Amino acid sequence: MSEPQFYRLEAPRYESGYEDTYINGHASHRHSLPGLDCPDCTPWSGGRLLPFECPEEFRKHENIKERWPIPTDAHRELCDQILAALHQAGHAIESLGPGDTFLPAVLDIPSCPEFDFLWSTLGSAIVSERIKTAFESAGLTGIQFVPICLQRVGKAYATDPPPTPSTGEPEDMINEVEEFLMHSEVDPYFQMIITANSATPPGAEITSVCDTCGRESYDKAKRQLVMQPEMWQGHDVFFLATTLYILITPAVRELLEELEATNVEMRPI
Repeated sequence: MSEPQFYRLEAPRYESGYEDTYINGHASHRHSLPGLDCPDCTPWSGGRLLPFECPEEFRKHENIKERWPIPTDAHRELCDQILAALHQAGHAIESLGPGDTFLPAVLDIPSCPEFDFLWSTLGSAIVSERIKTAFESAGLTGIQFVPICLQRVGKAYATDPPPTPSTGEPEDMINEVEEFLMHSEVDPYFQMIITANSATPPGAEITSVCDTCGRESYDKAKRQLVMQPEMWQGHDVFFLATTLYILITPAVRELLEELEATNVEMRPI
């Protein structure tokens, strides 16, 4: 049997949601475009993470902070205004869409981060400085790195057993941390933004396009979550198109194995 050609980069299997939250924390983004409330579609939103910040003049805009779906015309007008500001700032981007999210990410984590990978948000990974340095030195494509903004970082060791919040909900763990670290006491971490995609997987071909909002649809029941060689666009790290699966090549897998990277698994796909 031949070696797999691609691997999915993902979090390990944790024993509980408490362990997951204790190790990885939660990263949130303060600014993102709202969803779109199209009269001819159900309200919808995407999950694209943009590699730059929201223009300053829009950061307090009610629809950027609240993010609830807004009507098509209002959404288009807001996108046009922000796109013009991004172009003026020198950013090369062709269009904006519902749910597009801006940097930076803000991290709350109940324990002091100790691992190379943190799985604190969907659609990206947060990595240690040594992983960032190794990836950049290797010239890997399909990714960009930006510093993560620390908010609350617990003083406890990430390898300790996780506590159980009084509410029983893992996401409330951060609210019951008794001692926090100064940001200067924490090693730097970086959000690894995925900027590349594979070609469309089998079965996910576009079946319709909304005349009003331009939303493209496909039959999810027919989509195959596979990565075939002909789908590769030449990048080292990339999304499986139509998903937030982070895929890597065998060369990246070999690099991570040499580094003995922690809190990450690489599964054949």
